[in-house]
Amino acid sequence: MRTDRRLHRRSDADGEDRNRLDAAGPAFFHRCGRASVAVLAVLLACAASGCGNGSKHSDESTFVSKTFVGLADSYVRASDPNTNYGNNAEIFVDGSPPVRAYLRFQPIGVSKKIGHATLRLYSLSTSGDGFQVRSVAGGWSEASLTYANAPAVGPLVSLSGPLDKNHWVSIDATATVRKHPASVDFALVALGPTALTLASRIDERHAPRLVVEYGR
Repeated sequence: MRTDRRLHRRSDADGEDRNRLDAAGPAFFHRCGRASVAVLAVLLACAASGCGNGSKHSDESTFVSKTFVGLADSYVRASDPNTNYGNNAEIFVDGSPPVRAYLRFQPIGVSKKIGHATLRLYSLSTSGDGFQVRSVAGGWSEASLTYANAPAVGPLVSLSGPLDKNHWVSIDATATVRKHPASVDFALVALGPTALTLASRIDERHAPRLVVEYGR
């Protein structure tokens, strides 16, 4: 009988130990789970705020954006080599016979630390091809530009891509504007024989624009 009582006591003691472990177990894992959630929350907050990448966030915040309306624009026709079209509310681009458009911008006050520059034009035509944007070597005047005296076009800046009628088209002009931060000229050259029409600066709502992002 004594032996039985000891066995029962031992059995009861084992049961108490097991109960204590079972009671401690959920609390322990609950505390660990709360800690894991807290760590995860910190990591997510850090990722959202850019932790570990502060330099990039700082660089972006030092840039400002400014929009410049075209200072001058016109176009020239090979079929009318001595005619000036500087007063037109529209500018044209065509491949046959050749018609080229010229644009000028003066992004005054822009520092040389140019992050990005975008040429924005308002299309009055629909085209699957669009046109070429090229740099211009040599001076010209909106009031006297003709096909006969127009400056030669330079290297390719970019392609416009497809055009939608009565919609803006945005063209990357960063490299060219970085080379000419005080005054920059563009020529629009046809890619095919279909005539294209764009709004000129006389149409104030849709005048050509140059959007420049630059360092403070």
